[in-house]
Amino acid sequence: METKNRQNLIKRVYFTVLYLNCLNRPPTTFEVWRHFLDTTQESNQTSFWEVSVLLKSLLEKRKIVNKKGFWGIKDRKKLANQRIIYQKNSLRKIRKLRKWVNIVKYLPFIRGIFITGTLALQTSSKKSDWDVLIIMKKNRIWLGRLILTAVLLVIGQKRTKNKIEDRFCLNHYLTEGYLIPESRNEYTACEFGFVAPVLNEQLFNDFMRLNWNWLRRFSPNFEVGDSLEGGFLVDENRAKKARRLFEISLEVFGIADFFNRVCKKWMVERIEKNPETFKEGAVVIYNDGELAFWPEFKSLSSIVKF
Repeated sequence: METKNRQNLIKRVYFTVLYLNCLNRPPTTFEVWRHFLDTTQESNQTSFWEVSVLLKSLLEKRKIVNKKGFWGIKDRKKLANQRIIYQKNSLRKIRKLRKWVNIVKYLPFIRGIFITGTLALQTSSKKSDWDVLIIMKKNRIWLGRLILTAVLLVIGQKRTKNKIEDRFCLNHYLTEGYLIPESRNEYTACEFGFVAPVLNEQLFNDFMRLNWNWLRRFSPNFEVGDSLEGGFLVDENRAKKARRLFEISLEVFGIADFFNRVCKKWMVERIEKNPETFKEGAVVIYNDGELAFWPEFKSLSSIVKF
């Protein structure tokens, strides 16, 4: 007879498989272990061997299936084949994204760009956009956002209502002095477990270390730097010098500070007048350290019920 502790572990392993399947990413055994979700927040690590044994137990009970090395739910068997297609789509999109990052990396106040969402999960469809987390210079998030948005609109690379495919989705910003987001739950913990840097690896490492404690509450096997993903970085050595010169010219006589305050006032008014901001279930954050716009924020319960 199974102990209560083992039954709970089996439920959590099953839930992790189910959750990742609902995100269109049927996991490997390693991914089930690494992204093991503990909604009780007890922060107890589970060994890779133990997760492997529990997966085999679920397989024997016909609760899950294994196809091509991926664990799935019975009614989602096709995801194993689709994951390979999605992964190829995502890698192609990341290569395109890197080309444009090589341009925007020269813009002032940008400190880092990390891929998130379906791009980081590598579950992008052919027509999906590029989810990114932008890190801005401290106290320049409003002006930095305006400049980045304007440039991407001019070059045709910002996502709009009618133009989505292979365009930047600018829905999340942090500053280098505010690297821990306000929204911290099971969904964001899982998402941040897949985040990868495109610009500024050192800042990315700082970001992950600062978020390590709360991430481990939901994903106890998570470790900074143990991801198998990589190779997405663009070189920014020359861009740093250009950005610095641009920023110095904007800081003269307090020009940047003045325009940052003007941008803040204008943007806050627009945000507060937007009906999407106060829609039920929406998560909209706007302050000097973080800007986040998720009118249809995904939560654990909204993705899957167990």
